[in-house]
Amino acid sequence: MQSSFLLNSNIFIDYLKGLDYSKEFITKNKKTIYYCDINEKELIPLGTKIKKKKEVKKFLSNFNRIPIKADKRVFDIYANLVKKHDYLNVHKYDGLLASLAILKNLTLVTRNKKHFKPIEELKTRIFIEVGEEIVKITS
Repeated sequence: MQSSFLLNSNIFIDYLKGLDYSKEFITKNKKTIYYCDINEKELIPLGTKIKKKKEVKKFLSNFNRIPIKADKRVFDIYANLVKKHDYLNVHKYDGLLASLAILKNLTLVTRNKKHFKPIEELKTRIFIEVGEEIVKITS
């Protein structure tokens, strides 16, 4: 059975910037990629034009959407994570994204190792490190 992935916004941003690693990953896994409200908020900066918002929504429509607001269990998991990892009070979006991945048993894909590595409740996660010419993927 193929894994399903919840992508942190930085992976989508890299795709939109045309970075090869993310274009390859997203193209290869398109049918099993999920996004949520957080990705929409981070990809549509406040104050952008309506056209830009429509372009981002059209791009995201290629993937599976999971609404966070509709599931109280996400917030329950988040509350428990904050008790163990107080930095998630400041980095709420990362905590909520981790909570959703935990709840839905999705593999979280991110470049943000600092915020997600300490969360041992995330059963599966992929960290992508992008250097000048090197892409290193670790679990």
